[in-house]
Amino acid sequence: MLDICYGIGMDLDAVFNAKQSALLAVGKVYEEAIDCLFTGYDSISWTTSLKYLGMIFTAGQKLECDIDYSVRKFYTQLLIQYIVVVNLLPKSQKYS
Repeated sequence: MLDICYGIGMDLDAVFNAKQSALLAVGKVYEEAIDCLFTGYDSISWTTSLKYLGMIFTAGQKLECDIDYSVRKFYTQLLIQYIVVVNLLPKSQKYS
C-alpha cells in the first residue's frame, strides 16, 4: 500500500517525508518486534509514543492518550496571564 502511494506521489511530484512519520503499535502484540515500513528508500521508525494535534498517544494493549502535557501547558499559560494582569493593573484597581 505504501509503495502504491509512493509511486502515485512521485507521479504527482508529492514527497512523503519518512522522518516526520512514525509507526505506533496497539493491540495484544504491541511489544513484538515488527519490521520497519519504507516509503521509497527511507524507513519509517517505530515509536512508543507520538504527538498528534497537541495530544500524546502511547502504545499499549489499548490506545492511550496522555493529556498531562496539555493540562500542564494550559495551566502554565493561565498562570502567565494572571501574573501579567496582576503586574499591569494599577494598585488602586488591584485591591478594590
